[in-house]
Amino acid sequence: MSEERKGVLYVFIAAVLYSLGGLCIKLIPDWSGLALNAGRSVIALAVYGLFFAATRHKPKLNRWVFLGACCVCATNVLFALANK
Repeated sequence: MSEERKGVLYVFIAAVLYSLGGLCIKLIPDWSGLALNAGRSVIALAVYGLFFAATRHKPKLNRWVFLGACCVCATNVLFALANK
């Protein structure tokens, strides 16, 4: 499989998983938005951990990565709260 097709496949998988996250927010009525976001974050942490372990990639942390992580965190929290 070419690198371009792999990239398209990965973006498609990411879109499906993100959509499933939104569906779960609607289907689990008893949990608050923050609890659902915490559950999604734990699953994401496991996926990232498996990826880093499988590829032997060492994550880096600098100010830009930290800023991006804060923005993604805020986006996910606000998305979960808005949908609840």
